[in-house]
Amino acid sequence: MNCDDVDAKVWEIMEAYDNNGDGTINIGDNANEDDVLAMVSMCDIDGNNGVCSYELKACIIYIENEWRHENCP
Repeated sequence: MNCDDVDAKVWEIMEAYDNNGDGTINIGDNANEDDVLAMVSMCDIDGNNGVCSYELKACIIYIENEWRHENCP
């Protein structure tokens, strides 16, 4: 996964889950509640119970790096 892939994934996830268009994925988006709560619990850096695109990008990069650390010697 490269930087363009991460940006594309962030855009894709934001489009799918930020249903009210406020730039944050949160419980007010009328999306799959379990998915939203999982994203918030893993990626909410500033503790506002929502995930903006910057937090989502940082979270994806962190998860990708952790996966590489564990699976790529």
